[in-house]
Amino acid sequence: MARIVVTEVTGTRGGRVAVAGWSLDGSGMIRPLPPNEPDWAPADAGAHLFQPGNILALVPAGRPSGRDLPFRREDMVVAATPHRVGEMAKDELAAALAPGLAPGLVEGFDGWLELGRFVRAGTDCPSLVGISVAGRRLGFEERGPTGQLRLWFHDPRGARFNLPVTARWLKQIQRTSGLVALTKLAAAANNMVVRVGLADPLPDTRAYALVSNVIFF
Repeated sequence: MARIVVTEVTGTRGGRVAVAGWSLDGSGMIRPLPPNEPDWAPADAGAHLFQPGNILALVPAGRPSGRDLPFRREDMVVAATPHRVGEMAKDELAAALAPGLAPGLVEGFDGWLELGRFVRAGTDCPSLVGISVAGRRLGFEERGPTGQLRLWFHDPRGARFNLPVTARWLKQIQRTSGLVALTKLAAAANNMVVRVGLADPLPDTRAYALVSNVIFF
C-alpha cells in the first residue's frame, strides 16, 4: 500500500484524466496509472476522487509501466482504482509539498529543460516538478484563435516562463467564468506552488512542459 496527496489533475484525450501526487510514505512524486491504460477513464476518476489535496491509497501492481524515461521515474501501475482516505487543508498541503519544491524550474528538470519549454525523451530527470512562486509573479493569458490558456510566471531564480495550462480545474474556470476569474484568483493569493509536468513526447523526442496545477496559499 502507498499513499499520496494529490497535487495535480489534468485532462487528456477524449475526456480522460491523468493524476499525480506527492508520496506520504517516503519522498518523491508518484503518477498512478491504471493496469492497462496510460490514464484514467472519467467513470473511474469520478466527480471527487481525483482532486488536489485528497489523500489516496494505492495498491501497486508490482510491474513497470513500460514507458521510457523521464516518465517511468514517477509512474506506478496500480492494481485497482485508488481509494480516497482523507484530505489535507491548505496549510497541511503546503507543509507536505515543501520538501519536494525545486529551487528553480530548470533545476527541477536537472538542467535538461531546453529553451524553457521541453525535455528530450529518454532523459534521466524528473517528469513532474514543483516550484514556489511569490504573489504577483504570475498571471494567466489566452493565446490564439482557440483561446489556449497559458500561465506566465517567474520562478524562484527570477527566470520567466510562459507555458500552456492543462490543470483540469483551472480550465473549467476558464470555460465557465472566463479569464477575468482566473486573474482575480491569482491576484488574491500571496504565494503559489506551480506544478509543471511533461507531455508525452512528439516524434522528434520533444516532451513539452505544461502547467499541471497552480496551488494558491
